[in-house]
Amino acid sequence: MTLSDITVDESGFVTVAGNVVTRNLSCTGLAPAVSSDDPETSAPDPNTVGRNATGQCAGLT
Repeated sequence: MTLSDITVDESGFVTVAGNVVTRNLSCTGLAPAVSSDDPETSAPDPNTVGRNATGQCAGLT
């Protein structure tokens, strides 16, 4: 899965949380920031990645 060039207009995060990706998860150009926290509870909701998480998504597993 590749996510690129996504921008949030309000002061928030691009949320990449609770996904199951069987191969790679790659993220670039996500602004202002990227988070794996559940947007409703602010609790961590990590992603499960079968291979590699790279770019801005590297720490979201």
